[in-house]
Amino acid sequence: PPTNIDPAALDRLSAALIGETDLQKRYGELDISILHCAISCKVQYLTITRLIDAGADPNAQINSTDRSGQVRHDRKGNTVLVSLIRHGRFHDALRLLNDYDIDTSVVNFNGNNAYKVCLNLKRTRFNNQLTAEPDLERLIEVLNPKSAIVISE
Repeated sequence: PPTNIDPAALDRLSAALIGETDLQKRYGELDISILHCAISCKVQYLTITRLIDAGADPNAQINSTDRSGQVRHDRKGNTVLVSLIRHGRFHDALRLLNDYDIDTSVVNFNGNNAYKVCLNLKRTRFNNQLTAEPDLERLIEVLNPKSAIVISE
């Protein structure tokens, strides 16, 4: 089970799952979506799908400004898909792509889309190994803009 999880984040997730909160609302100092909150709490994929099915935006990005309008350079503008990838949840990222209409062309504030994030992870985390991790390799194939691969589990 996850450790060191912010109790307030769990309260937000609980409220969202029982329909007691606005699923488009942003939370905390980082101004994150409920789905980003769920990913950071390491919830199971089923919880993520329940939030999306209840109305959470699967294409939400982490904002670059704080509530006062000040630009924060520690924020990356990552989408839910990119957050799953950066957390090493490659299989869940593939499932998200299969289950929902995800805009894979969205770029974060470093100018990277999900495909480029995968390539960067392969280069840095897996040292460009021929086969980094099967689900990461599959994501790279699926997200490649020159590919016509159809996702299926």
